[in-house]
Amino acid sequence: MLSPIEKASLLWITQGKSVDDIGLLAGRPVAEINFHLSNVCASLGAVSLADAIEKAKLSHEDPKDKRRVGP
Repeated sequence: MLSPIEKASLLWITQGKSVDDIGLLAGRPVAEINFHLSNVCASLGAVSLADAIEKAKLSHEDPKDKRRVGP
């Protein structure tokens, strides 16, 4: 299961946000966002973020979950 920050990061990626933007939105360092995005790919067995997004949708780990993360 993806954590709230991992879901939020995936959602923001689908909205065209950069890792820098996501760090600002979440109030977290870019290195931490990169770590979470790597975890997303590993957790879902994805080879890329695009693959992770598709696998999240198929596994009901939809990044468009309504819960918010961040400030």
